[in-house]
Parts: sequence; C-alpha cells; structure tokens
Amino acid sequence: MSVSHPDPLRSRTPLPLWLFALANIGGVIAYWPLLTLLVPMRVEVVSPDERIALLSLIAVAGAVAASGANILFGWLSDRSRRAGGGRRVWMALGLAGIAASYAAIGWAATPTALALSVLGFQVAVNALLAPMMAVMAEEIRNAQRGMAGGLIALGNPVEADRY
Repeated sequence: MSVSHPDPLRSRTPLPLWLFALANIGGVIAYWPLLTLLVPMRVEVVSPDERIALLSLIAVAGAVAASGANILFGWLSDRSRRAGGGRRVWMALGLAGIAASYAAIGWAATPTALALSVLGFQVAVNALLAPMMAVMAEEIRNAQRGMAGGLIALGNPVEADRY
C-alpha cells in the first residue's frame, strides 16, 4: 500500500488576487518605461550618429532574447518545482537582474555595452514574469482565474496612464 504525501506547494494558502495584480503591474512598470523612453534616450547619448541602426538592433535582438528567456525560465521554474523547490527563486533572481541591468544601462558608454545591458534586462524581466504566470495557475483559485486574467491585462493601461 502506498502512502500519498501532500504536495507542499499545492497546500499553500492561495495567493491573494490583489497581490498577484500588483506583482504583475510591477513587472510591467519594470519594462515599459525602460524600453519606450529610457533606451531611446540612452541610444541618443551613446551613439547619436547611428541611433536608428542601434535602436533597431537593440529592439530586434531584445525581442529574440526576451522570447528565448521566457521559454527558458518557464522551463527552469517547472523543473525547480518538480524537484521540490519553487518558482519564486527564479522570480527573485529576475528582480535582482532587473536592478543590475538598470544600473548597467545607465552606465553604458558604448553601443555594445548598451546593447548587452538591454539584452540582460530582457532576460531578467522574463526570469521574473515567466514563473509569475505559472504561479498564477498554481496558486490562484480556479473560481478566480478569470478575474486574475483580467487583472493581468491591467498592467499596460496602468503603466501607460503614468505618462
């Protein structure tokens, strides 16, 4: 006869909806102004003569890095959870990476340094956001998932309203 052991991650108290919404809005606030305002301003400072080419390169390479990082960190957080750990360590690493990449973007003095800093940012923000979506599926009650999905959609309008 086998003994069933409860999954410690499933037995957590469900994440409050408002906390999830605030975390998601914080994630959006981390990337929206950086990519739409600060990076173009830094490109102008670092490479005024080649600003269009550099900004285009950063945008395309950043999109590729973000897409790959989202898949990678989703997979890594799945593996961590199956191994008995959790997803929050990846989220914490992503948050630390966001802070470090903001500093690196501010200090970047060459086009290469700026591009690499933005790519690092794209990886870090997806290390935060990819596991967060899985946390929603695991910790938000089934009856509240529709509302949670709607709250996810609030991130962009809330951020856009700041400008």
